[in-house]
Amino acid sequence: MKFINLSKIFIPLVFAFLLFISSRQAVLGACIECANDHAGICNLYSANQAFNRMVGRYCGSTVCDFYDACSPHTHNDATCYSSNYDDLSTHLQQLSSGEAFHGAFVGCNSNNQGQNCFCDSSGRVHCYDDANSDSCAAKEGGSPNPTSPPGCEEHCPNPNPKDSDLLQNCHPPDSDGTSKDTRCTAKCQTAPCGGKTYYCPSPGGTWTTTPIICCSPAQSCPTTCHTATIQVDDGNCGKISCPANAPAYQNCPSSCHTTSLSLDDGNCGKYTCPPNVPPAQSCPTTCHTATIQVDDGNCGKTTCPPNAPTAGTCPICRTASSTVPDGSCGTTTCAQNCWATCVGNVCNYPPTFSSFTIKNSTDTLVNVDATGKNHICQTIFNGNRIPILTVTASDPDGVSDITSIRLRWNGHEFPQTSFSNGVATFSEDLPVALNNSNSYLFEANITDSVGHTTGWVSTGRFFKIWDCLVNAHGTYYDGSKASFGTITCGAISNEFKDLIGDVNWKTLVFKNAVADKNMDIDASLSKYQSLSNKLIFGKTYTYAFNTDIAAGIPQMRIPNAATCQNTFTVDFPTVDPYVALPDMQIDFSSIKDQDPWFQTTAGGVNAVRNIRDAIPPTCQSTPGCIPVISIENTQTGLLNSNLIFANSIDKGCDTCNYGQPNNWSYSVSRTSLSEDYNYNYFYNNYQNRFQFTKYYDQASINFSTIKSEIGGTGIVIVNGDLNIDTDNALPNGQFLIIVVHKNINISNTVNRIDGLLIADGSITADGVSDTDQQLVINGVLYSAYSNVTLTRGFKTKNKNNGTPAVVVNFQPDYIFNIPIIVPETQKLYQSGI
Repeated sequence: MKFINLSKIFIPLVFAFLLFISSRQAVLGACIECANDHAGICNLYSANQAFNRMVGRYCGSTVCDFYDACSPHTHNDATCYSSNYDDLSTHLQQLSSGEAFHGAFVGCNSNNQGQNCFCDSSGRVHCYDDANSDSCAAKEGGSPNPTSPPGCEEHCPNPNPKDSDLLQNCHPPDSDGTSKDTRCTAKCQTAPCGGKTYYCPSPGGTWTTTPIICCSPAQSCPTTCHTATIQVDDGNCGKISCPANAPAYQNCPSSCHTTSLSLDDGNCGKYTCPPNVPPAQSCPTTCHTATIQVDDGNCGKTTCPPNAPTAGTCPICRTASSTVPDGSCGTTTCAQNCWATCVGNVCNYPPTFSSFTIKNSTDTLVNVDATGKNHICQTIFNGNRIPILTVTASDPDGVSDITSIRLRWNGHEFPQTSFSNGVATFSEDLPVALNNSNSYLFEANITDSVGHTTGWVSTGRFFKIWDCLVNAHGTYYDGSKASFGTITCGAISNEFKDLIGDVNWKTLVFKNAVADKNMDIDASLSKYQSLSNKLIFGKTYTYAFNTDIAAGIPQMRIPNAATCQNTFTVDFPTVDPYVALPDMQIDFSSIKDQDPWFQTTAGGVNAVRNIRDAIPPTCQSTPGCIPVISIENTQTGLLNSNLIFANSIDKGCDTCNYGQPNNWSYSVSRTSLSEDYNYNYFYNNYQNRFQFTKYYDQASINFSTIKSEIGGTGIVIVNGDLNIDTDNALPNGQFLIIVVHKNINISNTVNRIDGLLIADGSITADGVSDTDQQLVINGVLYSAYSNVTLTRGFKTKNKNNGTPAVVVNFQPDYIFNIPIIVPETQKLYQSGI
């Protein structure tokens, strides 16, 4: 039978709606009872009603205890629930969850045939049935001990005196619906009946609700081993102490025993004490001078007699240190007294290598080179292949004891030309068959009278025998990036970075007094190599290109050389003769595409600051090109000083001149021109004084605009920048002066400009002429406070090699065409403006 606890379902409801108990309010359906079991009636109030409605017992003024709500339970799938009614039976509260409160009357619904429901003494509702799944109902009030289920007769105990030892309990009944019967068969036996607990006072006695105090029968202390004190009943509801009785712990005996022993472990158990016989020992093989006792493995001893060897004697000649027995388990040391070979009782020492020398055929000593080696192609060998090789040996027993000396190189043994007193000489004209790409050690082999030999030992001298042929290769580079047209040959050089391309390169010859070497050329890659026409190690060469090459004079650079050079020697360290294939890199560079440059005619160049031109060295080899900054104009009939005058002057080409016919230059700081002639001077003297003067007060203006307004002649003053964007050719007898407060920029589309251009700022002609036209300026360029920069070039860059992209022709007639009313005309001419 199962007991169903209905109280737990009320826990959520109690904590959700609980009010203070002092006001005697409680949630409908909660389990409540009075603090005093029969002290009155408990009031239960509905928290959801506006009025207090009594639905259960109340206790008057007595404080009621509040219990958990009764939880629903099921039995055989039957659902228990309770219905609570008030006194007037007008407000029915149906609880679908099966809740009930303590003290409620629980009974079956009218349709519960065979259904049994009851509320136990703790106020919990229980449901059970025979077969149906019916429900229980509860009403307010009633007794906590309900009537027996139908069909079950309950007696607690049976009223028949003969059966007073029988309890017939229907709460719950037995599985067949009848009472569950229990007989009183033993003192202190207990059983439930009618919701109470009953006690059996003695076998066959009458059940009673009064608890029976029973004592256990007396017990004896156990005779079995135990390690702790044990309590047993004394038969008078008391206890007797039984002390521990375990035997004491036993130690294994230290005396020798050959079998295992079982001993008390002090904890009512045993442990095994193994045998402790020492293992059998063999007599020691080590030397001992006295009798020794050793274990026999059976708790006894074995006797070992002495075994010391007899004393020995040291040999007379000893090539190594050794020992002999001393007769007392020790040794006597026989120190080494011969570091060679003992011949009987006499010590003979082996010979040793002392030195090795190499000389040329004229008996000149050859020292090792910077690599610590030598080779037959060194200049000291005079071009022949007959070295003189000398080996010197020594012997502690005297050089007369040395009987032979041999010498070999890479397996080839040299013929001996002389031998005496430990010195042997070897020499031969080295055959071509000995040529090898590697260097090898000379090795010597020395033997004495008793057969001692050094074996083949190193002389410490590496030597290479080869054909002296060195491969040559290199690249022809473009030196157009050289600063101001000058090629350098340092370790870092921009002139040796780009291949030169098609410049009509056809031949390259390395010339020597004995034989010229023609190189094999791959012009498409700008590379060459010697192939079978190799250079000879130790020889000095010059170089020659075909004369019609379309580039500047080639400059030669040996890698890592500090300067360009015209001759070179095939020698170390430029060439490493000890590699398998000796090779020499020789590069060349010509200026193919020069930087743009300018030239003046019929006058010098004066600058307040610096003059920087880039006359290319290729101009010197270009027909019709004159490599100077300023040239004379024979057509004008004027005397030309060609003076180049500035704070510093850079003409670019080191071998070029400043002027022609007079190569005059003067470097000194100069400021007087800017003080006399600048924008303010012309503005103050010309503005609004002459009808042929035009003034523009704007930040920037194009010359095409000015030309459209004044026709390209007159005096123009611009208070800003001027962009010359169109050509201007002056008719005979006309003049043009343009004075600019800021900068003048000449577009790369302009090919000719006539007139006097004066600016406080810079005057610039840069970029590239897309039509490959030369910019011709007839007149004067003058910057009062900044620079005149003429870096305009040709679209076809190699045209710069022999032609200035900008030409400034000094035209003094433009100055004399200015009306006489304009002051300072003569002074302008004398000043070169």
